[in-house]
Amino acid sequence: MDFRLLPHKIEKKKRVADGWEYVGSASNCYVWRKPYTDEKPRSFLTDAQIASRDKKLFYVLLLPFFLMAVLLFYALNAAATRPHSVDVGEMFIVACISVGAMVYLGWALLKLRISMRRAEERPERGR
Repeated sequence: MDFRLLPHKIEKKKRVADGWEYVGSASNCYVWRKPYTDEKPRSFLTDAQIASRDKKLFYVLLLPFFLMAVLLFYALNAAATRPHSVDVGEMFIVACISVGAMVYLGWALLKLRISMRRAEERPERGR
């Protein structure tokens, strides 16, 4: 499966030239297949490209994670130090949303980190 929104015509021609058959599309995914007998055909990305993509995504997701942490700290600090000047209920809602976002982003960061460690441990396959 290829998750590109609009595959380039050059890439499409390259895949067809490599023996891949275009099956169809579903949502924003393009489905390709390639028959094989002994050796599994290589994917569209090499292990190094997948590791590079995971590393970039990891660092991109760190920013919203830390922004949610700052927002959580602000909401808890405002509710604790100035309970009469701010609406504590609103700060509680902000804190809950921040915690939820941090849990989700933390889960995604953990999955990416595990994937990056596995990529470091596994030898590069010949492609």
